[in-house]
Amino acid sequence: MVRLTQILLRFLPLTALLLSACATTPPGERAPVIDAGSPAGSGTDGSVPASPRSAGQAPTNVEVIPLERAAPPAGSPAVASLLGQAEAASRARDWSAAAVSLERGLRIEPRNPVLWNRLAEVRLQQGQFRQAEQLAAKSNSLAGDDRLLQTRNWRLIARARRQLGDEAGAAEAERRAEAFR
Repeated sequence: MVRLTQILLRFLPLTALLLSACATTPPGERAPVIDAGSPAGSGTDGSVPASPRSAGQAPTNVEVIPLERAAPPAGSPAVASLLGQAEAASRARDWSAAAVSLERGLRIEPRNPVLWNRLAEVRLQQGQFRQAEQLAAKSNSLAGDDRLLQTRNWRLIARARRQLGDEAGAAEAERRAEAFR
């Protein structure tokens, strides 16, 4: 009983946030769309460095691909609010805050492929390339017939593989992305 009380108290701030988001978002409103903005790093062409990086080393110039307006809306106002927070954090290049918001959204809607895609993008920006690849694959498994999202996921997988030095795997992922166009 004590353990249950500790768990409930731990999630009390999250519950308050979710309830306030539900109270302030009008019913039927579409979820905010995450647009992470221009490419990260100092390069102007959005290119990806050719050298592989370790999982703990953050990339200096990984292209951010904005989420298109055709993305499906979040199923709940709370998730829409969390997506909005993640969008703001992404624009500020605060990848840790974006990840926290997306992870909270996934606790609410664990089968939301857009949340998995956005978390994969954040992990790519954080230099966690293997995890980015795995999260994009998870998004693909939940994407159903959303060809646009599957294309985005395969391109993200290609970028992660390229960062890991797997050019053959990256080329295969690019071919898979093209198959959805």
